[in-house]
Amino acid sequence: MQDFDLSTAPAHRPTTRAECVALIKRMNMVADKLVEQFTGIFQACAAGSGQPRGDAARV
Repeated sequence: MQDFDLSTAPAHRPTTRAECVALIKRMNMVADKLVEQFTGIFQACAAGSGQPRGDAARV
């Protein structure tokens, strides 16, 4: 999995349409990776205990 380093994000607010589109695409990629990671974690928890408990049960 590719690491996403937020320190490389522009320090200024995007001002052009191209900058906004690039930022939105990057945010969507990060969001997709987070969904993949959390889905895997919750599936592993559910498989290990038979039923998710605590916060995992509420997702």
